[in-house]
Amino acid sequence: MLNKTIKNQISKISNTADMNELIALVKAQRAIVQSSEAAKAKAKFSTGDTVKFFSKQRGWLTGSISKMKIKRALVMIEGQGNWDVPLTMLEVA
Repeated sequence: MLNKTIKNQISKISNTADMNELIALVKAQRAIVQSSEAAKAKAKFSTGDTVKFFSKQRGWLTGSISKMKIKRALVMIEGQGNWDVPLTMLEVA
């Protein structure tokens, strides 16, 4: 959560160049955080593990990992085929 000092400094930005620089910094930091989260998630799982994840259309689905990718995994759901799922969405079943 952002503290008041950071919020106050952001509210003082008065030109587009500074705002664009801030946006670039935030995007770079987001990429670092997402890569870190993906690496932590990848360390928890391996091919053959049984996992579950939530789909908005179908609810909770359970299957086994058939292939690990850099930030995603192919999860084989019986009767529904392979799903390409972000590692951060997976949970141990």
